[in-house]
Amino acid sequence: MANKRQQSFSKLYQLSILIILTLLFITLGTVWILHEYNSHRDSLAKMREDYISTRKQEVMQEVNIHLEDIRFQISTMESQLRHKLQAQTENGWAIADNIYRHNAGTLSDRQIKKLIIEALMPQRFFNGRGYYWILDTDHKMVAHPFNSNLVGKSQADLTDREGQKFIRNSVRVAQENEQGGFVSYFWNKPGVGERLSIEKGEHKIAFLKLFKPFNWIIGTGEYVHDVEKELQNKFLARMNSIQSSKKGYIFTHTFEGVCLSHPNRNNIGKNRWNYQDANGKKVVQEVIQIGQQPGGGFVEYLSSLDPKSGKPSPKISFVNSLPQWRWVLGAGVYLNDINKTMAGFRQDLRSELIHRSLTTIILILGALALGIWLSYLFGKRLTRELNIFSTFFKQSATQPQTINADQMTISEFGDLARAANQMVEERQRIQFDLQQSKEVWEKSFNAISDFVTIHDKDSRIIRTNNAVCKFLNKQPEEIVGKLCHEVFQQNAERCPNCPGRKTLIDKHSHTAAVPFPKVDKTFQVSTAPTFDDQDQLEYIVHVAKDITEQKRLEEELLHSRKMEAMGTLAGGIAHDFNNILTSLLGYADLAEENTRNHDKTNSYIQQVIMAGNRAAELVKQILAFSRKSEQSLTHISPSRIVAEALKLIRAACPTTIKIQVEIVQSDDYILADPTKIHQVVINLCTNALHSMENQQGTMSIRLIRKELTAEELQDQTGIAPGPFMELTIADTGHGIEANIIGHVFDPYFTTKEVGKGVGMGLAMVHGIVKEYGGLIKVESKLMHGTTFRVYLPITANNAPPQISTPIEPLPNGNEQIMVIDDEKSICYMLKGSLERFGYRITAITNSQEALTEFTTNPDKFDLIITDQNMPKLSGMALAQEVLKLRPSLPIIIYSGFNDQTSEMKALELGIKKFLLKPIDSKTMAVHIRKLLDERQAPA
Repeated sequence: MANKRQQSFSKLYQLSILIILTLLFITLGTVWILHEYNSHRDSLAKMREDYISTRKQEVMQEVNIHLEDIRFQISTMESQLRHKLQAQTENGWAIADNIYRHNAGTLSDRQIKKLIIEALMPQRFFNGRGYYWILDTDHKMVAHPFNSNLVGKSQADLTDREGQKFIRNSVRVAQENEQGGFVSYFWNKPGVGERLSIEKGEHKIAFLKLFKPFNWIIGTGEYVHDVEKELQNKFLARMNSIQSSKKGYIFTHTFEGVCLSHPNRNNIGKNRWNYQDANGKKVVQEVIQIGQQPGGGFVEYLSSLDPKSGKPSPKISFVNSLPQWRWVLGAGVYLNDINKTMAGFRQDLRSELIHRSLTTIILILGALALGIWLSYLFGKRLTRELNIFSTFFKQSATQPQTINADQMTISEFGDLARAANQMVEERQRIQFDLQQSKEVWEKSFNAISDFVTIHDKDSRIIRTNNAVCKFLNKQPEEIVGKLCHEVFQQNAERCPNCPGRKTLIDKHSHTAAVPFPKVDKTFQVSTAPTFDDQDQLEYIVHVAKDITEQKRLEEELLHSRKMEAMGTLAGGIAHDFNNILTSLLGYADLAEENTRNHDKTNSYIQQVIMAGNRAAELVKQILAFSRKSEQSLTHISPSRIVAEALKLIRAACPTTIKIQVEIVQSDDYILADPTKIHQVVINLCTNALHSMENQQGTMSIRLIRKELTAEELQDQTGIAPGPFMELTIADTGHGIEANIIGHVFDPYFTTKEVGKGVGMGLAMVHGIVKEYGGLIKVESKLMHGTTFRVYLPITANNAPPQISTPIEPLPNGNEQIMVIDDEKSICYMLKGSLERFGYRITAITNSQEALTEFTTNPDKFDLIITDQNMPKLSGMALAQEVLKLRPSLPIIIYSGFNDQTSEMKALELGIKKFLLKPIDSKTMAVHIRKLLDERQAPA
């Protein structure tokens, strides 16, 4: 009866399990299918949204790339024109000089003059528009290819559209500058009305150079409008040639609606202002209106013809404008293409959902049935024999124990019982071997000359070798149990770049250079994890090697290279360039103040101020890069550092080399020294420029975020997978041979000629990248260029938020101020600027005269502003003499070079403020008011 009740209970138990699992499966299966359906539906909607967004970004990028290219060409158009004019005039002058030198002494001057005129007058260039003319220093026309009536007559009083006597200006410029000079004026183009008419004059630039043997002035010129028209035709030809089934095409209209480029050649040249789509929308008018908005925008309309289907199709186009030429550029994407693509996605997702649902249901049902059946057959049998093992293991934990293998009914359990008995015997032997191994390990551990410590997860030292005890002059018991940073750094906080932190996070090996300021040493610390039986982190092994001397040599080498590249440049140009910028920005500020009601003029002046400020920032960057500084690890945005470095590269790069830049803006940061990251970019870009020895080619710079997987890093030790910033610098130079590409990062390895580098640039880049836990890869093919890829790990920390400072009104005053600067432009600029704020200004350009003026009437002035670097009597020497007469008089000294020694000395002498050029008048006004108010405040 007992067996019967037990058997009945077993069946009831199995039936209950079957019913419960079946109901649970039906419920979970239904929920899962509904969840998968909703998830697939949401994925499809998101996929469509992302796809449309991606296509819109593609066309927007395509349009903006063309606009940026045009804007760049416009910005450099006049400088290139001037360069061509100078070169062409130099060529004509050289022809005249060659004729003169070969015939002087054999022919008369009159014959030589005739030869020169016959050689130059037929010359044509600039697509047939350019020609030479010759004046003499008495303003007479010696030769002209188009109007012989001018020859022999004085043109001294000839004026252009603006009323300037440009012939007189031409003679003056050529006489004042031996190398020649430029003259800008407004004159009628050949073939438009009368030759000498000035009613319809156009802007023209000419270059003239004095030919001394005959006191001739040889010149040539070009109309700016002709150059600009050539540039427009070039870009229109390019845009009309663009045809791509994926990216569409570029269409161009003027602000008046005239079509300039379009795949339908019949539209080019027509005014499409009133063109409407099938819905009645005036497409061209809307394109022009939205294109003139800041940054452009998107336009939706019904295209007259889809190139693929041949039928009207909805279309989204991005348009943006070029106000200089009154152009609107656009490119679009057809929505029919998107709908067809999404229809395929929708069908694939639906099929996948059905297939996965059926497969899952079948597998779960089969597994459920099989599990219940097997559990019923083997449950009781296994339970009985497992209880035998349970008893064995409980007893063998404290004393030797064995199992009777013959009582096992399952052969595998019998084998397991015999193995368990053997395990007991083996454990006794292993315990003895472990004791022997422990003694050998301890001897080896203590024989290592480097510092070796083992830490727990809280950075507490649990074991140390003899090298650490000897270095610290302590016994092991004085070290074990204490925190690592308390023992070695004697600080309460962890080392900021401790590799143990990274190992604790990602459970991988790491290496970093850690300074020990208490003993003035630097150690290379390597950390590696150890794991317990559950594969959980148990301990972290630290190995420290003294690399103090190595780091010192690296620092000296890095500094030497940096100073070699920038030191001479920075020291030489800082003072004079800052003087120029101070004058430029000051007068621009005055002009801006006096043209507030002239919107167009004011906007031009603001552009001048912006350009001046960019130049000032460039000088600061050069100076900062040339000065030696200690490494300062901080969370930095790599995109900002790369953008700043590219300013230097653009300044040094020949115009014949094209620079392509793609910097993806993000909120990601890396832990590094900004100067070293700056150096990495400079070295790699310089290397790319040197590889293009004919100064022809393209250099590409790209910065993006990239996730590196364990598979991609399998050949890299000590680098954990995760997010990285990928910096790619590629060139189209001569490339690197396959048999030497493995040595490019070796110190002093170089293929350059003597005088073009010592082979340390790439070695330093490699060292910097490795120091910050990153890696660098190189790919190259002969005659096809080289690509370097730098990967720097992203840190989770963000930069502190920027706090905006409220703008306060500028202070005024009526005090008497003396301004001294040997640069007249700066001196009178400051006078005009400060008089705007109500001050009475005495401006003097000679420091000795200024001292005489002050000595004559020392109580006249309330404050003195002086430049530091002046001939005979410097600003600091002048201040010393002034303070002898009036010790409390506030004095401001400014300088064009950042010399901290001079600033400290000035403040020690009693000078109230030391400022750096360029100085804007508003900042100067704030400092003046503050010093005057401090002097007047009661003690």
